Amino acid sequence: GHRRFRPYAIVLALYTLLAVALTWPLARHLTSHTIGSAVWAFDEYTFIWNMWWFKYSLLNLAQSPLHTTMTFYPLGIDLVSYTLNLFNGMLGLPLQLALPLPLASNLVVLATYVFSGFGGYLLVSYLFAGECRRDATAIRTAPLAFQAAAFVAGAVYAFTAARMIYAALGHYNVLTAQCFPFYVLFLLKTWREPGWRNPILAGLWTTFIMLAEPFFGVFWLFLTVLLSVFELFRRRDESLWRVAGRLGVMGATAVVLWS
Repeated sequence: GHRRFRPYAIVLALYTLLAVALTWPLARHLTSHTIGSAVWAFDEYTFIWNMWWFKYSLLNLAQSPLHTTMTFYPLGIDLVSYTLNLFNGMLGLPLQLALPLPLASNLVVLATYVFSGFGGYLLVSYLFAGECRRDATAIRTAPLAFQAAAFVAGAVYAFTAARMIYAALGHYNVLTAQCFPFYVLFLLKTWREPGWRNPILAGLWTTFIMLAEPFFGVFWLFLTVLLSVFELFRRRDESLWRVAGRLGVMGATAVVLWS
């Protein structure tokens, strides 16, 4: 049992080391500094406030975080179209119960790198596994090479220059893109494997994507359409009604969770 999960633990540890190294010296100042700069008027503090407000509104005020009177007092303002990043708020909520706010925020930001890499690794590993099933010689000749390639692919996605720039600008909402590889993984599994677990999980990751940043819905739509068209041509022998049913479950899961 433990041997099965050992490679995953090693991969997560390596991505964690990379995240610490590539954001250095943040690790030396986790409780006092945050990632960002003065170029965009300290936008990072907006997202730190978002995390604090999510906790304060739920636990102290017992109200929805989608409205606040702390801006435009006493009328307040709705935050539905604001870059609230509810996904990071949910991740940071249990951390804030035991840790200072800057530390909780930094851990959530570092986690975006770690799990972006891990999601990319799982996705590429799944694609390589499909190739191995079609080519028996690949299993014997290059399993380690496949694992290394999957790790590099995850690292490229996690630490791409664009994401590092958004982190430096303090745009944590754009940085929170770790859900995409997990969504693509379960979308492909929805097409390629029977059962209802994968479409439900794809719907769950869809919800996480939308909670992180609503404009990610555009990227989600392009990914869904392009991959679905590809799979339609790839699996023309399978009943479209059966696949449509699984995709419907995925969509229904996302709608229910989002509601």
